[in-house]
This record gives sequence, structure tokens and C-alpha cells, in this order.
Amino acid sequence: MTDRRSFLAAAGTTGALSLAGCLSDDILGGNGNDTEDEGEEATENGTDEDQRNETSGTGDQEGTETEENETGDDERGENNQSGDDDQTSDDEGNESNQTGNDEDEGEGGADDELADLPGESVDDFEDVDAWSPIVGDDAIEAETEEVYAGSSSARITAPESEEEATVFRTFTDGLDLSGQGLSLAIRYTGREQFDLTVQLLASDTRNRIDLRRVLTGAADRWQRVDLGVDVIEGDPDLADVREIRIVGRRRGDEGGEIEFAVDDLRRADSPDQGAVMLLFDGGLESHFTTAFEVLEEFDVQGVEAVTPEALGNEGRLTIENLEEMSGAGWDVISRPRTGSQFLGEYTPEQQEGLIRRSKGFLENRGFEDGARHFLTPRNLLSPESHDLIREYHEQAFRFGGEPNSLPITDHHNLGFLSGDEENAAATNLDQAAAYNQLAILHFVYVDDADEGVDRGYIEDVLEYIDDQDLQVVTASDLLDSGQGQLTGGSGNGGNESANETGDGTNESDNETGGNES
Repeated sequence: MTDRRSFLAAAGTTGALSLAGCLSDDILGGNGNDTEDEGEEATENGTDEDQRNETSGTGDQEGTETEENETGDDERGENNQSGDDDQTSDDEGNESNQTGNDEDEGEGGADDELADLPGESVDDFEDVDAWSPIVGDDAIEAETEEVYAGSSSARITAPESEEEATVFRTFTDGLDLSGQGLSLAIRYTGREQFDLTVQLLASDTRNRIDLRRVLTGAADRWQRVDLGVDVIEGDPDLADVREIRIVGRRRGDEGGEIEFAVDDLRRADSPDQGAVMLLFDGGLESHFTTAFEVLEEFDVQGVEAVTPEALGNEGRLTIENLEEMSGAGWDVISRPRTGSQFLGEYTPEQQEGLIRRSKGFLENRGFEDGARHFLTPRNLLSPESHDLIREYHEQAFRFGGEPNSLPITDHHNLGFLSGDEENAAATNLDQAAAYNQLAILHFVYVDDADEGVDRGYIEDVLEYIDDQDLQVVTASDLLDSGQGQLTGGSGNGGNESANETGDGTNESDNETGGNES
């Protein structure tokens, strides 16, 4: 179990460390609700060995899917809820406030929504000749069939012999990106997972910032990535960016060429303050008896992702627990039960049933705000899962490994990392504070004798958050703040009221899927 000493030691040594260490193959085991054998399946379906060895950053947590089978229910999603839970979500078709989310976005469906995104384009890739490959075998060309917006996107490829595909564009007079967040639309193909990095040379290779995101799906779908800080080299000056590089790497399957398309590299003014979200996954009783109690002492709120079937079982939360947490401003969010399988391993009809029933359960029990949010079971998304989640939910969480830049441009692609890996957690908080980004810390086991974190560790995390002047926000704070601007939150960082952004006391869903009611 990770205790307070380990976090204090990590917090004192992180500085500007790389966050690459928090990327682990075991993320695919990961949201803390399923059977113990999921950890083994995660390694079979996970990422390459090099990334596994980068660190245990999320590995300890991501293979800890707790005993979701203890209720004896069929893992195919035949939930023990009433039929009424299905009926409340008939009006789902929630039109998300992002671009590039639907299957037909490739025909320019994002054009009308680009104007609603914050900021402005650094490059719309209508003219890909401004970009060049780093290596001779890499290639970049105009993509005119499956475009994100406009008439052209950029298609980037590298042969199987290359470890990465990299293109770059120079800015002779320099580009001022200080105080701004970057996002990028991406569509990759040929593999379930992908590793995306955008490097900002400010002003040369010895002074640069790497922005990175692990994508655990969905292939063949356009999605936006709100890029979080990963590596800092030297003393970069973001007011003088002379070169931008886009790097794509395999993750998981080692074979085949690297192929992906990008569009609308966008910048937007960051808020004046960074933020952190505390996401508790699995609906464990200790989330109420320990985590909730500690957060109350610090006057901040968290997010609980729950699987309805597990509620009320031994060692699990009850409806009464969730009602008290919700009344105190926590979000209670949806996390369907999939057992040892990925969501995408069910048929599309079964997936829809799982998603609808879990959401309907929350809506019928007074957690309507939380029901808007979704935690991806075991993190991996299929194309069909991607489409259904965006249809039924307004916001979704899964492993990402880095902070999220603010303001948010894709609320369905919010990335978290393990909160109980002290080095990665402290570094994420440092980067969120330094660059006014959003760090989402994911916790499963609390006060467990063998794994997870103890009460003192959570207290130390909260004290460190306060020292870093980060505001603590819930899922609903983020969604309701208007493009993730986060002008106020629910707790620390000088916020006087949990209601400053709107529904500070509502059960907005965070990406940990904890609400095990």
C-alpha cells in the first residue's frame, strides 16, 4: 500500500520529470471493478514491452479490477436492475459539444462545429506542403477522403521498419504559444492503440516541451486530443517556438506500418489556474469511510464511478452512501459492468444495453447529473463503443497518462492516470500547476492492507494540491464551466464556493466509474 511517506518523498523530487514513466501495458486491466484475471488479459491485449518497462505508474492500479463477479450476475450485462432503468435513456442522442465525433465526420461534418471550439487554428492542414518528414521513409500527404474538416487533412505514414512516423513544420519568425493549450484532431488505423506526441522546439531540440497522449481507442474514428505536458528538456521559451513536430508511435501490436491522419492543430488561451480531479473507481466502501471523510475535511469534492450490480454487497458502497456523497457535491458517474471483457467485445446491441442500463440506473435514483458522465471499463474503446458513448453521454474518461490541456475541446476523450503511483501523480500535479492544465488522478483501493493508498497519502495529496494552488473540480464542474475554462471549482485553490461554476453540488460523473450503487 502506498503511504504518506512515499508521496511526500516523490513530491520533493519530481520537478520537471518526464511523465513517460506513467505509461504501462497494464492500463488495460484497469478501472477497479472487474475480476482478478483481467490483469492477465490486460498484458495480452496491452501495449509493447518497452512501454511496460517505462514504469509501474499505472500498472499497480490498472490490473486491480475488483471482484465484480461477486454478485454472480452474467457478465454479458444482464443486470439485476428493473426494466425502468432502460426507459429513462430513450432520449439519449446527446449531441456532444465537441467536433469530429460522429462516423460521418470524415465528410466534413466538423466544419460547422469548428467555430464553436475555443481558440484558433495553428494549422488547418489544407496545405500539407508546409510539413516535411524527418526520415526519408516517412511520408505526409493530403487526405481528401476521410477528412476531419475542410477539404483536406494530413495523412502520415511510416513503414514497418520504422519505430515512429514524424513530420515537422518550422516557424522562421517564431510562434508564441505561451499561456496557451494545444489540441489536435487525430484518426489512426491498423491498431487498437496509438501513442501521439507533439513536440514544441522552443527554440531548438535542446529546449523543448513534449506533449503526449496514449490513445486506447478508437481506431478509425476522428477524435480530439487535449495535449498534456509530458517531457520538458532544457529551458524552453514558449513565446518563441521555432518548430513543431508530430510523432506517431505504435502501442500494443508491434507489426505493420504506422498510419494516422491529423487535422486542426489548435491553440487556445489557458485559464489562470490549473486544476485537478479526484476520481474514485469501483464503489468500494472505503471510498466513503476514508476518502469521502478526508475530502470533506479539506472542503473539496470527488467523483465516484460505480457499477450498479455491486452496490450494497460486502465491502461496497450503498445507495445511502452515494446519496450523502452526492449531497456533499460529489459526482456519481456511470461505469457499466463488463467483467473480464472489454466493452467492444460485446455485440453493438449488448454494448448499447450495458450503457443504457447503467445510465438509467443513475437517472432513476436521483443522480441525473452524474449520469451524464462515463468511465470506460478497462479503458479500451472499439469504434462501436466510441460511437455509443458519444451518443449516450456528454463526457467520458479513460486512461491517458498525461494531464489534459485547458480549455477542453473533446469532453469524450479525457485522460487520467493512477493516483497511487506517487512519482507520476506528483509530476502530473506539478505540470498541471505550471501550465494551467487539468490532472485527473484515478484511485481504486483505499486503506486496503495489500494495495492502493492509505488515509495519510490522500491527506498529503490534498495538502500538495493546496500548496500548488490547484483548484479541485468535479466532472460536472468541468462540463458545465463552458469549454472547460474552469473559472471556479469545488474546493481548494482559492475557490470560495463549490457552486462557482454552476452545479458544484451535483453528482457530475468523473472518469473512474466509481458509483457502485
